[in-house]
Amino acid sequence: MMNVGIVTIHNHFNYGAVLQAYALNRTVRAMGHACRTLDCTLDPGHGRLAEKADRPGAYITRGYNLMRWRANRRHDRRFFRFIHERLPLSSTGYPSLTELEKNPPQFDVLITGSDQVWRPRFLDTDLGVVYHLGFACPEKTRLVSYAPSFGVKDIPSDVSPRIAGYLKRYHHLSVRETRGQQLIRELTGREAALVVDPTLLLTEHDYGDILENPGVSGDYILVYPMELGENMDFYRLVSQVAERTGLRIVCVMPLRYDFRWLKLADKVLLDAGPGEFLGLIKNAAMVLTNSFHGTVFSILFRKPFIGVPHTIGNSRIQTLLELAGLSNHQLTDLSPESVQAAIDSETDFESVGHALGKHVEASKAFLRAALGGRVI
Repeated sequence: MMNVGIVTIHNHFNYGAVLQAYALNRTVRAMGHACRTLDCTLDPGHGRLAEKADRPGAYITRGYNLMRWRANRRHDRRFFRFIHERLPLSSTGYPSLTELEKNPPQFDVLITGSDQVWRPRFLDTDLGVVYHLGFACPEKTRLVSYAPSFGVKDIPSDVSPRIAGYLKRYHHLSVRETRGQQLIRELTGREAALVVDPTLLLTEHDYGDILENPGVSGDYILVYPMELGENMDFYRLVSQVAERTGLRIVCVMPLRYDFRWLKLADKVLLDAGPGEFLGLIKNAAMVLTNSFHGTVFSILFRKPFIGVPHTIGNSRIQTLLELAGLSNHQLTDLSPESVQAAIDSETDFESVGHALGKHVEASKAFLRAALGGRVI
C-alpha cells in the first residue's frame, strides 16, 4: 500500500473542480492505497457574493445575488461542508509555498491533476511551483500527473524551458487532451498517456453515496449554462427546447452567469452544492449544458442531453463526445427541424457505456501502474 497525496484545485466553489477531486481521491483509495488531498489554500475559493460586477449587465446579476444572499450563503456552506466532510484532506494545511517547503508533506507518491493546473500564467506565482510539484524531491517521492491540462494550445517560448524542466522530473505522465500529449512530446521528447477525467472513473452507483435531494419536484429540463454561446446560440437552443417540450426550465447557476438566464428560467437555483448538483441531473427529464462536467454527469446518469460548442473550452467536450459516439448531441444547426430531431432522438447508453468503458479501464491501468498498486 502506498501513501498517496493529490495536489489539485479542490477548494474552488465549482462543481467540476470539487467532484473531480473527490473522484480521483476515491479511485486511489479503492485501489488499496492511503490517500489525502493536499489542503493547499494558496488560491482559496470564494462565493458569488465576492464576484465583481465587471461585465456588461453584471450589475444586474450582482444585485440579484445580493437580494438572494441567503441562497448564496447556503451554496457556500454546502461546498465547504462537502470539501471538509467528503474529501479526505491532509492533516496539515498549507497557506503558502513557504509553509509547504518548510514542512513538506511525507508521501510515497504525489499526483498532480486533474484540472488546468499547468497553465503557463501560473508559473510566476507560487501556484506554478505547487501545481508542477516543484516542492517535492523526485529522488524520494514518485511524481505522477493524472489528466492535467495546460489550458492553452501553445506554450509561450519564454516559459517553455521552465515547464520542460518541471515535466522532466515526473516519473509517470498523463494528460486529458491530445494537444497536451503533443506539447509534452515537444517539450520533453516523452510520451504521455491520454486518460479520462477522474469523474468518469466512478459509476452512477458510486455517486449515489454523495447525491443529495435537490428539492425540485416534477418534470423539468435542467440547464447548466457556462455561457450564452456564440451569437447566443446556447440561449436560443434552451428557448427552443422549452417551447417545444413545454417543460419547466430549472437553471443551476455557476459562480458567474449572465443575467439573461434569469428571464428565461422558470426556477433559478443559487444554493445547490455538489450533492444537490448531482441530484438535479439525476432527476431531470433532460439536460441542456455547454459544460464539460454537465456533459459527463448527463452521460453517467443516462440523461437525454443537448448542447452547443463552447466558444473557448470546447476541445475536451468534443473529445468526450467523440469517444462516447455522441458528437450529434452538440448542435451547430439550430433550425427547428434540427432541434426537434435532437429532442426526439433516443440515446443507446448501453453502447455509450461500452465505448467509454475501454478508455476508463485504460486510464485505471495507467493509474495502477503509476502507483505500483494492486488490481482493484
